[in-house]
Amino acid sequence: MYFWQKLPQLWNFGLSMLLFLGVPVLAVILLIQGILLGREKSKNAHRVKKTAVLLVVLVSLLLFPSGIIDFTKFEAPDLLVAQYEGVANCTSTLRLKAGERFVKSSACFGMDEKSGSYKMVGDTIRLTFDEEISAHEKYAYAVFRPALKAQGKEILAYYANSAAKDSYPMIIYENKLR
Repeated sequence: MYFWQKLPQLWNFGLSMLLFLGVPVLAVILLIQGILLGREKSKNAHRVKKTAVLLVVLVSLLLFPSGIIDFTKFEAPDLLVAQYEGVANCTSTLRLKAGERFVKSSACFGMDEKSGSYKMVGDTIRLTFDEEISAHEKYAYAVFRPALKAQGKEILAYYANSAAKDSYPMIIYENKLR
């Protein structure tokens, strides 16, 4: 799942459908190979190897549905995690990482992830995206609002650009900056 989140949403859908259809097909093939293996009383070495590989693949998919390796452990640690929940349970998450890097992810009918660098200037976080994004978020920034609270937690006001008058109130779930 880690690398899929960075793919365009149509690719995500295609790969998900491939897995959704592929796993039952592999299970049926394993069942057929198991029946044939039982009839041959394990005399066919090629069939034994094929059945063993299929069994290992299917069991690993069941035991580790998100993958065996957790690639997030290789990323820089999170210094700040803030999240905004919008309409239809769509969420935007801002993660400030060590080394003045950030990741902004949005989940709404698919995943979208953008990254870049940030600078702290007083209580303001200036965000610079690595890749070309829409002009709407080109000059994004966020401001700490300690006086405002939601669910007993501090608020980070996220502004999509320098001309924005309204902000997205992101609830701070983790803050190692202060």
